[in-house]
Amino acid sequence: MSKDALFSRLNFIRLRAASCKINGVLFAVLFCLLLRQNLDAAEYQTPNFIILNASNVALAEQFGKTAERCRKELAVLWLGYELPQWSAPCPVTVKIGALGAGGETKFLFNEGEVYDWNMYVQGSVEAILTAVLPHEIMHTILASHFREPLPRWIEEGTATFVESLSEKQNYRRLLYRFLQSGRGIPFNEMFRFSQYPDDQMPLYSQAFSVTEFLIMQRGRRNFIGFIGAGLKNNNWSQAIRDYYGYENLGELQVKWNLWVFINCPKIEQISNNDDIILVSAKLDTTGQLQKEITLRDILPSRPPITSDLAISESHDIIPQPLIAQHVAKSSSRVVENRLPDHSTYGDITLQKEANQQNAQYQKKPQKFHGSPVIFDYRIR
Repeated sequence: MSKDALFSRLNFIRLRAASCKINGVLFAVLFCLLLRQNLDAAEYQTPNFIILNASNVALAEQFGKTAERCRKELAVLWLGYELPQWSAPCPVTVKIGALGAGGETKFLFNEGEVYDWNMYVQGSVEAILTAVLPHEIMHTILASHFREPLPRWIEEGTATFVESLSEKQNYRRLLYRFLQSGRGIPFNEMFRFSQYPDDQMPLYSQAFSVTEFLIMQRGRRNFIGFIGAGLKNNNWSQAIRDYYGYENLGELQVKWNLWVFINCPKIEQISNNDDIILVSAKLDTTGQLQKEITLRDILPSRPPITSDLAISESHDIIPQPLIAQHVAKSSSRVVENRLPDHSTYGDITLQKEANQQNAQYQKKPQKFHGSPVIFDYRIR
């Protein structure tokens, strides 16, 4: 072998050795990053939830405890009783970051049972605690109670209703935009939706508004009774007539439209004075006198026949606001911040008699065969 060839061979060996060292360093760096990621993906288990992929143990614990509290308090608030423990906990995969707040919940109905829970939530820590978790858990509460699929507007109307006050205000703003642009949904169509329409956001905002309109009048428990009646006979016009007094879905839509037109004022539940003026008579831009609008104009034309069956919420109490623990970015210590009073479930109240189950809302398991039900919480 010539001298030049020998030098070329030695240089090739040196370059190859250097390349191997670089590749080894890169592999070690990637391995460490993957190991660090797995170490950072903290978990926390409660009786009904397994929190996965949280950024640290303290945050995983906070999500787990918040999920359990949502499940307990929302069930008591809406159903009047605590749900029994599920046969297996629901995995909740968490993704924290500067992402649109949103999530997804999956479960299976079969033989009158509901199981195989799986949940995914994403967004900032505060958004997950105050909006996404309550929203997704409300889906599981309704599924556990009724044990059969519900119309989509009911699912999303109740789930959005338990979000924070700021989220509710956002739904109202979106509703006006959708109605003004012709994207409103006729009630005879909305009440039949078993799947999401292609244009989903109008469904979310309108479902929230209709749910708010009905609950303002007769409370959450009456709304649950209304759902049960509609499911029993698949006759939603009859259910709205029995539980709210509106003659049919058409009258409900007309009254709701008027309520939205006057900026969704608060309605006194079962008010004895339906002549309360909501909007005073005034001149419009053309100089014509607009008629005053009273409570009578948006309430049903007759009283509901189920007034003696509705559970009173007059003994409800205001819950203590949830303590949110946010991990400071600059250190590993946990900083406790008390969230605003409205941030847990909006303006919710709790019934004192939390352990009393009301037979009116108990339902024997129904045989239902179906594929997994998926609820997609809109990504904003």
